[in-house]
Amino acid sequence: MEFPVFTVSGKVVDISTGDGIDLAWITYTINGGSPNWVVTSADGSFTITVAGELAIISVDALGYVVVSGVPVEPFYRDATDILIQMRAAFEVSGTVEDLDGNPIAGAEVWFTVNGTDLQFVTTGADGTFAIYAQTGTVISITSVAAAGYLPFTAMPAGPFVSETKGLMIQMASPFDVAGRVFDTNGNPIPFAIVYYTVNGGGIQMVTADADGRFLITAGGPVVITDAGADGYVQFLQNSPDLAARGNAQDFHHVVAAEPSF
Repeated sequence: MEFPVFTVSGKVVDISTGDGIDLAWITYTINGGSPNWVVTSADGSFTITVAGELAIISVDALGYVVVSGVPVEPFYRDATDILIQMRAAFEVSGTVEDLDGNPIAGAEVWFTVNGTDLQFVTTGADGTFAIYAQTGTVISITSVAAAGYLPFTAMPAGPFVSETKGLMIQMASPFDVAGRVFDTNGNPIPFAIVYYTVNGGGIQMVTADADGRFLITAGGPVVITDAGADGYVQFLQNSPDLAARGNAQDFHHVVAAEPSF
């Protein structure tokens, strides 16, 4: 089959700025033959003139990756205004999961560029995210937020100045650990202070109410480490389950204290 001579033209641009990308090279074949190349001009434009089935097989540019616009169907006639979009190739990417390894879709991963310009990207259905930046910039992930999960601020190592993939960020669903403070005679101790840790971190505290009841909302294993109250000395015992994970609203952490004399 004999094809007439025709022209395919378009532009390769930076998706972030809309500027044309100079010296991007477009690889194509004619009638399925050996690869040929054409290079974009300073404004990102290109023109290919052929006689035959034209198939664009790839678009490359130093420091960039393709986002969209590379035609998937071959050309047999004139085509203009083809727009191929690319991003800077400096990528920081990873996955946001819960504590059981399930992906969290729709999480917002917040980051700064060069210490300012706070932005965020949203994770996909598989929990993955990708941040793209111009080469030479500094990316710092500042926080991650997702509906139904505790705010997460313990970020992966950074800041990032070059391509970094495979980051893992874990988030916890909030859960309640309820309990009551008693003395050794089984009487509730009002307004006792209960000390505890979450995920092995620093000591935190919660104050019981007038009936000795307390409630801890956490996003990781809870360990009650001590308790105190006016008129009582010596923390004696905790419940057998020292590391609660999951809703324990109906499970009382019994904290005993010895009355002082």
